Amino acid sequence: MPIKALIVGDETSLLYQAKIFLERLEEEIDVSSVSSAEKALDAIDEKEFDVIVSDYQMPDKDGLEFLEIVRKERDLDIPFIMFTGKGKKDTAMRSKRVILRSTNF
Repeated sequence: MPIKALIVGDETSLLYQAKIFLERLEEEIDVSSVSSAEKALDAIDEKEFDVIVSDYQMPDKDGLEFLEIVRKERDLDIPFIMFTGKGKKDTAMRSKRVILRSTNF
């Protein structure tokens, strides 16, 4: 049974490259990609995923806002990987607060 991954980001060329890379790396990975957090939420409503990989900086909602919705509103405990090319200390601290608020610690 393949791993179903959802990749979210607003740079379509990066999404395409990630999808091709992952599917060539491992035949057992089924990659879906969408260009916004809103489209990702629609995809989550339509299909079950094993992992979400999301960009941090997106125009409609950033990756942390998206993570909060996934955890709190959708009540999903799916593994969530976030990446960014422009990380700063305040982004890391905000990430930690979001993660702690969305778990049962």
